[in-house]
Amino acid sequence: MIKDELLDEFLLTLAEATGKDEQAIDEYIKSLLIS
Repeated sequence: MIKDELLDEFLLTLAEATGKDEQAIDEYIKSLLIS
């Protein structure tokens, strides 16, 4: 899906910008979506 590719790109950019691990950011976003 294109949406997933865009999300991955966004997460990677966010990870680079914040200096955090992409996996950690992914988990954080998922926790936000669940709650």
